[in-house]
Amino acid sequence: VKMSVPSPDEYKFKELRELHDANLKSQDKAEERLLNAGREFDRTCKELYDRRSKLICGSTSSKEDDGIPDFWVTALQRTETVGDMILEGDEEILSYLHDVRATVCENKQGYKLVFKFWPNPFFKNKTLEREDSTETVKIGDKPIRVSVSKATAIEWTQRPEFGSKGRKGKKGKGGKGKSKSNDEPEEPQEGEEEAAGEHVKLDYKHTFFALFNPPNLSDVVGKENVSEKLAKLLQDNDAKFAKTKEALLRDREIFKAIWLDCVPRAGLHFIACIDPPTYTCPLGLGLRQEVEDRVQKMLEVQQQLDERRGEYAEHLRKIRSDCFAQFQDMCSKRKGVVQPMAGEGLPRFWLTVLRNSPALWELVTDRDERALEQLRDVTYVFSDKRQGMCEPVDTDFLISPDRRGFKVEFLFEKNNFFSNEKLWVEFSWKNDRLQSKSSGISWLPGKCLTARNKDIPSPGSPPSRYRTSFFLLFEPTRSSGARAGLFDEQEKLAVAMIFKSDIIPKAVEIFMKDPDNDGKVEGEEEESIDSDDEESGEEEEEEEVEDEEDEEGEDVQAKIERVQAKRKKKAGAEGMWTRMFGNRDPCVMFVFFIMGLNLLIVPLSMFMEH
Repeated sequence: VKMSVPSPDEYKFKELRELHDANLKSQDKAEERLLNAGREFDRTCKELYDRRSKLICGSTSSKEDDGIPDFWVTALQRTETVGDMILEGDEEILSYLHDVRATVCENKQGYKLVFKFWPNPFFKNKTLEREDSTETVKIGDKPIRVSVSKATAIEWTQRPEFGSKGRKGKKGKGGKGKSKSNDEPEEPQEGEEEAAGEHVKLDYKHTFFALFNPPNLSDVVGKENVSEKLAKLLQDNDAKFAKTKEALLRDREIFKAIWLDCVPRAGLHFIACIDPPTYTCPLGLGLRQEVEDRVQKMLEVQQQLDERRGEYAEHLRKIRSDCFAQFQDMCSKRKGVVQPMAGEGLPRFWLTVLRNSPALWELVTDRDERALEQLRDVTYVFSDKRQGMCEPVDTDFLISPDRRGFKVEFLFEKNNFFSNEKLWVEFSWKNDRLQSKSSGISWLPGKCLTARNKDIPSPGSPPSRYRTSFFLLFEPTRSSGARAGLFDEQEKLAVAMIFKSDIIPKAVEIFMKDPDNDGKVEGEEEESIDSDDEESGEEEEEEEVEDEEDEEGEDVQAKIERVQAKRKKKAGAEGMWTRMFGNRDPCVMFVFFIMGLNLLIVPLSMFMEH
């Protein structure tokens, strides 16, 4: 009986898949723990939110001057990101808003905002809800998570003059002042309803109430054959999808700001004393004495809320720390499969991962590939002993947990380009300002990939200009007066975040897209790159032209597009032979050509003799 024996690589692929699947299950459990912690927090804070609502509303069931007037419209206007979306025409409607609640959805992964209004002349609804949740859609055999937003349809009784008076914001101590703009009234867009009482299609150009008309992928793909259409969209990445994605990101940012910042810290936003937080009613608010007394009681409730939020933040940190420890364990086991201490591993694993990552691969030049063949592992760590998380009293962690200092590390084997065994880039935030540091690269003589030899005045001195390379990530950061071609801090952060959020946790999944895409072409010989002078004259001349076009201040996207155009041009020339003859060896094809020519010439010569 003839039996097939799996190759060593197949065993390794199986191990990698098992590790990847175990990591996904671990992430799902951590997500469920986070949601359950949020639900428990909602229950413990309900009493405090009820007390705050009673102080704001007073004893009346309609909009009267009995509670704290214009509390929520003021708090929303002074919340960063949200205040920009409130137009002057929205203020009168929002003055009828008397309560906002933010909760975690029961029995699903998602979050809900509930806005409660007094009876008003603008719409019939007493409550407006907005829910963001996650649903799983299958594309082929692969399930992917898609964000879905649902909202209450507003039953307008009087159509407001949306977008007609420009934006208006309020300033205050510690608050974010919003500048006015004199926008002209915008004409209704195609598809918008004119009549009062009908559902009005709105966006944030018109009004804050576009929050209840959220964009969804269903706006692009429709409601039938979602999986097939979504797969085509993700593959084609057409302009309509890109526009919808941009709207989705902006909408989610506003939703997140209300849920995580405005609702839990509304009292501090109302008095505009966020940083540092103040729990004493400041002078100069121009309120009546009885209203000031209510504001002071409301701030006492706010202080209790912040204390509980600190405990909640600490609980979330522990969950995330546990999840991160499990993730590091998975990365360690993955490294053992890819690069074992003894025996053969998958030496070109990370190069294959980069080749299968369109978002990053276009930044990697042909020169960089030879150095990246020696890349053995990529990891990230948080910058401090508490895994980069804030202190328990700092509830800002709940608002921007991603603003934690982190370092991405790249481990290399000994290679012919630089002497470093580890390259790294590190980020931190101080007073909302991004700061970055990098390892630098100790290039071997004549082997610099980020600059041409002629642009390096002397060994060890910085180049006069740089050229496109993935390794610019580890060079100095561009600043005012710096040399052309370097990345600035935001560009470095963008590349590092691709590794932190996508490539490192999903390396196995990306690798499995095409395990054979290891950067080598069949029959390709190893090419040395001892110096730029050894490159062909044609390539040298082409790079010189490109370097001249590489202006100072060119961003990463422009560089990616330029490299992509170069590769398409190169692929076009090489592809002509492939389209005609496939991947056959040119020497073999030449032999066949001579044989065919002989078959043609011999009968022709015999005919001529006769």
